[in-house]
Amino acid sequence: MVKISVLATHKQLTEAELSALQSLRAVFHNFVLSFITSFQMPDCYSRELMVDYMLKMKQLCSDVITRPLSDKSGNRLESVFSFFTDPDYLDSMFRPDSAFRPTMQQIVTILQNQVNQGNI
Repeated sequence: MVKISVLATHKQLTEAELSALQSLRAVFHNFVLSFITSFQMPDCYSRELMVDYMLKMKQLCSDVITRPLSDKSGNRLESVFSFFTDPDYLDSMFRPDSAFRPTMQQIVTILQNQVNQGNI
């Protein structure tokens, strides 16, 4: 994301890439809201919804970085999204008795603050 920000700041993105970036921001916003809700109300958690959001974000990120960045960046993107879209891993993160719960609480608090400040 840092590289994308640098590219955008230095006007290195095409109109199509900028459009994909705007779409990415919108999908990310909706993902964050769903992430927060899924954590706060575990009965609302939907593995399919989370995976769908992440696959959309992966595609949009790919649309932005394919031309201006190296294959190494694309491979890194693939690796990160492959890890986080693993359904069993997602289920383990959002279970109320999850070992990840304290860390997830910290993440949710940060995300809520960013949403409330209009940064997401």
